[in-house]
Amino acid sequence: MALVFNNVTVPQSGNVIYNGTSLSVVKHGNTQVWKRAPEYLYNNGDQCSGFTGGWDARAAYFLNTDTYYRNQTGTKPVFNTGNISLTCTGSYLGGGSVITNWPVDLSAVSSLTASINKFDPTETYSAFNIYLLSAWPTINADNSYVAAVRVLGNQQATSVTLNTSGYNGSYYVLMGFSNNNSRSFTGYIYSLKCNF
Repeated sequence: MALVFNNVTVPQSGNVIYNGTSLSVVKHGNTQVWKRAPEYLYNNGDQCSGFTGGWDARAAYFLNTDTYYRNQTGTKPVFNTGNISLTCTGSYLGGGSVITNWPVDLSAVSSLTASINKFDPTETYSAFNIYLLSAWPTINADNSYVAAVRVLGNQQATSVTLNTSGYNGSYYVLMGFSNNNSRSFTGYIYSLKCNF
């Protein structure tokens, strides 16, 4: 929620400076009335490192919303000037993911929305996922996750939203593409926006 003080509105992603010190939390008495939160966790090449610690590219992926994080024919995503790209090979299984280097405090965030390309638009076995994790995933092992959302290629989505309103605290955020067939495609992630 934005902070309004003397008819000046400060958004969640804004700055409050008091006596020359930048604040991340503003309290009125013992009540927290504003908490700084990022507008984006990734935005057209900007890894928003002040909040995420940057992103790590992994040649590993979750298939659908499975708990098994595998690297079978995994492909490492590429950080480009304006996006993150991942080419899934024509192997039976494949994919890759990116994960925040730091857990991100999502207490003030109601949802995360990823902007992606229409990938593999006729396929029901290709997917894009967003996960919230309490710990970095172990490759080739079962991992628990806090929340997840998935869209399939044939849904032709260009944005994907994960509801985070029920989750207070800090979590690692993972995004990735995967396929469960013998088709090749390239997926692009343009941004991951925080909604308040």
